[in-house]
Amino acid sequence: MSPAETPPARDRIPPRLTPVIYFLMAHAALLAAFALAVAHPAEVSGYFYQPRMIALVHLITLGWITASILGSLYVIGPMALRSPMPEGRADLIVALLYAIGLCGMVSHFWLNAYGGAGWAALLVVGAALHVGFRALRSVRQAPVQPAVKLHLLLALVNLALAGSLGILLAFDKAHPFLPAIELGNVMAHAHLAAIGWVGMMVMGTGLRMLPMVLPAAMPAGKLSIPGALLTEAGILGVSGILMLGSAALGGFALLVAAGFAVFLGQAIWMRRHLRPAPAGLPRPDLGVWHVLQALVYLLLAVALGIFLAFTPESDLTYRLAPVYGVAGLLGFYGQLVLGIESRILPMFAAYYANRRACGAGPVIQPHEMPRRGLQTAVFALWSAGLPVLAAGMSLARPGLCRTGASLLLLAALALAINQARVLAHLFRGKASRPLSETAGGLS
Repeated sequence: MSPAETPPARDRIPPRLTPVIYFLMAHAALLAAFALAVAHPAEVSGYFYQPRMIALVHLITLGWITASILGSLYVIGPMALRSPMPEGRADLIVALLYAIGLCGMVSHFWLNAYGGAGWAALLVVGAALHVGFRALRSVRQAPVQPAVKLHLLLALVNLALAGSLGILLAFDKAHPFLPAIELGNVMAHAHLAAIGWVGMMVMGTGLRMLPMVLPAAMPAGKLSIPGALLTEAGILGVSGILMLGSAALGGFALLVAAGFAVFLGQAIWMRRHLRPAPAGLPRPDLGVWHVLQALVYLLLAVALGIFLAFTPESDLTYRLAPVYGVAGLLGFYGQLVLGIESRILPMFAAYYANRRACGAGPVIQPHEMPRRGLQTAVFALWSAGLPVLAAGMSLARPGLCRTGASLLLLAALALAINQARVLAHLFRGKASRPLSETAGGLS
């Protein structure tokens, strides 16, 4: 990168308060989702299209995964994407509106009041689009792979589509007016959100973030542009077919699978081009283990998605559908969030903990912030809880669902404690060396 392309040092500084609000919101939503699943296992093990299950799903998708993405954009923008995200009063207001909207959506879904959920969703979608398009404007001029910018653009387009359709569905549920098949519309909304929004964000930012987590060489990402276009064509086709009730679903599902195959290929390339890990990083690196396990769940989710797309509805497809959802949301996306946050949050905190560089005193290294025992507990409990929860949902066994959700709740508690320890360093500033000497692995 030439000096002219290098942003000013102050533009490489992530804001402190706004991302913390989103991260706290995300962890609160995750804890609430698993706690409600433990308290009401019958809601999880029964038919998925009912109000309380919809509330729990939105706690995961909008509360945990999307809030984590929004918070991460404020951190990885300046630190990894070379795009400044300065914090202003509007950012704090938008974060507050997102929290209010999320609480309104979940509570109204839980109470079977879809009209109220629709109005609350306007706040959630508007806030998410505000943060996303602000990040897109910033990254447009950044010296990063064009594929990153394309994925971000397509992700935001899909978020707008998914959000608009979801709002219409909520109002339609309260006062029917949509002519198409209701369940098909719901599935189209779910896939636009899960694959079109979250999947595109994961694949795009993964080109920058996975090399940081593994750590590995930075891929050129040339194949990622056709991969993004394949995924976009596939998800728009899948959504359209689901809404129309057509049987021609399998071909578009294969396009989506091809897009994810490109992402997997890039991940395999990174795995084959590893770089030395930061000095002192504990082994094994549990963040990397989360990422690798996430890729295994991605293979499972893609395989199940293709099978379900080509298979007529039957008792088998109804049993496999919950496994498909758990593998995609909690197995793939969820563990990528765990793996990437295990690296970026300590690096984020290390900047502020070491911001008063004076050349004397102990240095707080990022890997010293989390507690190793809690990291191990999160990995073990999450790894054990996922298959148990998936089995309980597939077999409609409330007891199994409660056991799986209990394990995941314990994992979420351990995660929350560890992340609180890490984020507490944001409000301390007593060490001796700048971020460039302590973060390690940021490229």
